[in-house]
Amino acid sequence: MVVGELKQYVCETIKGDTIYVSSMPNFTLGGLIKSKTTIPLDFTPIINADLSKALLEIGVTAPREKFLWRLKVNGVPIAREFKPQVVARLKNRIFAKVVYDISPVLKSPGNSRKNRVNVTIKYEGSDRIVIEHIGLLAFYSCDDALGNVSLLSGALALEPGEVAKVNLKHPQGLSVSGTLRTMLILPNPKARTTISFNNNHTAKIEGVIGGDEVLLHVDNITEDNVVEIRHEEPVTQYYPKELLVSSILLSQTQYNEPKLEIVDIKYPEKLGRGDKIKVTIANKGVSKPDKAVLTLMVRGQTVFQEKIELLEPGQQTTVEVPVNLPKGEHQLVFRTIWRKLAKTSFNEKRINVNVD
Repeated sequence: MVVGELKQYVCETIKGDTIYVSSMPNFTLGGLIKSKTTIPLDFTPIINADLSKALLEIGVTAPREKFLWRLKVNGVPIAREFKPQVVARLKNRIFAKVVYDISPVLKSPGNSRKNRVNVTIKYEGSDRIVIEHIGLLAFYSCDDALGNVSLLSGALALEPGEVAKVNLKHPQGLSVSGTLRTMLILPNPKARTTISFNNNHTAKIEGVIGGDEVLLHVDNITEDNVVEIRHEEPVTQYYPKELLVSSILLSQTQYNEPKLEIVDIKYPEKLGRGDKIKVTIANKGVSKPDKAVLTLMVRGQTVFQEKIELLEPGQQTTVEVPVNLPKGEHQLVFRTIWRKLAKTSFNEKRINVNVD
């Protein structure tokens, strides 16, 4: 029988964008094992936007529900006791989840622009616990994006042959496709799992042990959705048996996007070393990028990179690119790369040149 549950913590439309980062550390604490660990989450804050909310989720396997620990985020104390909101009871342990609102921590002046969030856990119990999953969902407010976001978080356990059909409510009103992210802990490389969304989009996972994040691009999104998770019957037996499900995140974002196109490339018919190629770039989108660079690649290697002026819609600029290549024919790949909120995009143009 499927045990545990996933609770809906988020079902929101936001004027802005979101970032979700996670780690599946499978780190053991307690007993004779090291009693303290710091797990870093690589986290790039969105510039030109304000953090409005941040949720931290931690999934743990342990012999009992409650115990003392010290949890800190970027050095700020969050909790002194593990008191889970959801528990899945397994044969000789539990899988449990806690969710914290850490908005005040990440909004503080010392943390608002850091590129890493450090989660520190100190536990000195005699029983061993395992940190299985840490996830961070951050919301940013701005005028250049509109998003629908839904998060299920908790603790769900399926033995081989069992199927869980999870209901996921989601806001309506956006006509763009979405991304479904499912965080799993698989018991054995022989375990086979199938995930489907509204009986349509399907992902199959096998040959994996431990934490895995499964990504599905979906477009048949309704107000009431069903995510089906199937732990397939095994060909050979394995132990432990339980497939653990920690979180499901569905997000859609509609951007007012910039679009940096290379509209002109000027260069001599015969290039000599030290000559320059003039690359003209125009913003044919509807907003200004937050960051932008021009790169030159030759045979898959980046040989030049320079920041591009942050162009308003309709503006253009010219970048002079020096040529430092050996004699002969070369294919040059010029690529514009830009970032708008949490989305990174690129455009490229290729030319063939002869260097004397």
